[in-house]
Amino acid sequence: MILPFEQNAQFGMTDHTFGLECASVLFLRGMIVEQDKERVATVVSQAAGSAELAASALARNHLINQKNKAVVTEFINRVAKRIQLKAKGLTGCEPGCRRARAYRVLKNTSLLTADRMTTLVTRLVVNADAATV
Repeated sequence: MILPFEQNAQFGMTDHTFGLECASVLFLRGMIVEQDKERVATVVSQAAGSAELAASALARNHLINQKNKAVVTEFINRVAKRIQLKAKGLTGCEPGCRRARAYRVLKNTSLLTADRMTTLVTRLVVNADAATV
């Protein structure tokens, strides 16, 4: 599933920052060379809001290998999700709460059940009590 990364007010000011973060991830994964990081950041930040379009543009400009397009698309989507979660303040999840779960709840693709809410509230209360001791 390809999710477009948002280019609205919250990302409007950080498009180049988003591109730089994507370039850093791709460099750490060995998919681009260090001297191409700035060019990759520019291409990603200029994409029309789609990770697939950004990956295609990178392949067209010979910045990534053509066979890595799908993987690069996934990494761009992951960076976008991480930035969205960070903007919503959901990066520092409580113990037992995964970021992927938080993202699904945020996008309304996974709802919290009464049992799950009870578990989360119990953990929060226990953690708060342990912190005050």
